[in-house]
Amino acid sequence: MPARPERRSAMRILLVADAESPHTRRWASALADEGHDVLLAGFGGPRLAGVEQVRLGHGHGRSRYLRAVPKLRRVIAGFAPQVVNAHFVSSYGVMANLTGSGVPLLLTAWGSDVLWLPFRPGWHRDLTTSALVNASLITYDSEDVGSLLCAYAPRTPRRRVVFGPERAWARARRHEQPIVLSGRRPEWFYNVESVLDAFAMTRAGFPEWRLDVLTYGLDVSHLHARAAALDVGEAVRFVGLLDRAGIEEHYLRAAIFCSVPSSDGSAASLLEGMAAGSFPIVSDLPANHEWIEHPKNGLVVPAGDTGALADALKLAMSSPELRAEACVRNRHYVAQSASWETAIHDVVDALTGLTASMRA
Repeated sequence: MPARPERRSAMRILLVADAESPHTRRWASALADEGHDVLLAGFGGPRLAGVEQVRLGHGHGRSRYLRAVPKLRRVIAGFAPQVVNAHFVSSYGVMANLTGSGVPLLLTAWGSDVLWLPFRPGWHRDLTTSALVNASLITYDSEDVGSLLCAYAPRTPRRRVVFGPERAWARARRHEQPIVLSGRRPEWFYNVESVLDAFAMTRAGFPEWRLDVLTYGLDVSHLHARAAALDVGEAVRFVGLLDRAGIEEHYLRAAIFCSVPSSDGSAASLLEGMAAGSFPIVSDLPANHEWIEHPKNGLVVPAGDTGALADALKLAMSSPELRAEACVRNRHYVAQSASWETAIHDVVDALTGLTASMRA
């Protein structure tokens, strides 16, 4: 019997990120489950089993990241990490870079943090570019993000890592219902209002369908009011904060899901929906074209075009064969090309390489 591969040595990893984000919490838990000593530094969030957390400050807005730099320096001095992993370059990445700690820095780009860089105020663009230039390594999730990274920090090593769901999502049993799922956070650039408006335009022809809107625990009173004004309140359900199992369950039930942001990389929510077999309708962005071949395995519409989105919804609602064919293709595609297991392996490999280079 061949010998089992030797487990890599545990690392002390400082994760600097939005501690309230389910994506951050998923990363922190996964690294801890791999046996590493993880400290999560952010601005709050509920406790996370097996992961030590430290709060860097309070408040909102961009200035809080600058105000928190001195405390982050103290955290680094006390924890003595072997590597710092900062998620979202234009905020937590900037903060980690400003500490000047000398510890290897892995920046994890989420998409919009880099895609919006050309449109940022000059001072913010300069701070973000400095973080990119000084990083030891940057991971990114789509080719358009990678191209911008090459333009702003051509000498910084880069590695593509896509944050998909666990492979088990692609094997889970579906129990499809006539539900459209809006799975993005209700923030302005995700265009959730456009999904609500487009759904209202389908009601006359498809009265049996329902819209589920994931709220992630945020205040969506404006969406409640909009649904009432559109006279679709009885067909729209707003779903609060969910754990991973709850999110998976909603994708497994939804016949269709909409992800129509104005800017994005390879969205985890898109890959989750595809793996669960829900039919995707997405905005016309370069990263989405890496996964969706219109109309074979999903539909692509211009971001913010409510009429086009309504037409796409009507087509998907009336085409069970199209949805079924896309379901098979998408579940296999994501399991093979964008699994969570592969992402964790790649990130741990990258972190291990950075700590090894520090020892050399």
